[in-house]
Amino acid sequence: FDGTNPRKWIFDLEIAFIANNIQDAAHPRRIGLAVMNLGPAKMWYVTLNPKPTTWGKANGVDGFKEVFLTKYVTEANKAQASQQAQARTQRPTETVNDYLSALEEIWMECGDAAVIPEWMKVSQFTSGLLPAIRLPVKQQAPQTTADAIQAATNCYYALQSTIQPTHATDSVMETMLTAVQELLKETRNNQAQPQLRQRYQPNQYQLRQKQRMENARSGKRAAPPIEGNGGGTIISPSQGAMQYGDTDVYGPTYCTAFVQDVECRILVDTGSS
Repeated sequence: FDGTNPRKWIFDLEIAFIANNIQDAAHPRRIGLAVMNLGPAKMWYVTLNPKPTTWGKANGVDGFKEVFLTKYVTEANKAQASQQAQARTQRPTETVNDYLSALEEIWMECGDAAVIPEWMKVSQFTSGLLPAIRLPVKQQAPQTTADAIQAATNCYYALQSTIQPTHATDSVMETMLTAVQELLKETRNNQAQPQLRQRYQPNQYQLRQKQRMENARSGKRAAPPIEGNGGGTIISPSQGAMQYGDTDVYGPTYCTAFVQDVECRILVDTGSS
């Protein structure tokens, strides 16, 4: 016992007595188990004189339960419980029955059930409901706690049926998600391919360097390009026999010829027929 909710503490003890088959007449055993669980309040029982000999009231004499409640159920305790009941609201994860059970525990600390007016219970219960079901319940103007509980339960389950997704909806969403993922993957691949082609395409400088290296390995001497006289004819034909090679790698503007094993690049007039 921690000094709070004394009525609930007694209630829980009596439930434990029933669960452990401790008979009503076993007063010493019931009192002993209660004292063992008093916690800091154990000293209250030690200094109590005279000590009760029965669990409940017998022959007009208060038992342990009545003496305990007289000590710890105070007006301040009741006022605190009343404030807790006013502030208690239904949590998003709570069902209507869970919320009602929490309220009833607080009402227990306020005193006997008959002490709390019915209209006050209805007001506290409906005011603390989830916003989505509070208004529909209040519109029905329930007069008793039972009516308010029934209306709130109906609204709660109606709300749950509208927010829970169906299996068909889940399947459609999964199909759409898969299609979007495939589309994004295809888009990324298309964007990456031109970049790869551009990245590995050799430029003109690299091609010229490659041709020079091949000439060096074959023993040919590279020479500056010899300008043509238009129409693609070669100047200075008396320098020696010339062998025409394939189109030069430098581009379509030149062709390649060799004069006495000397490589010549010949400018071609691409505008001529």
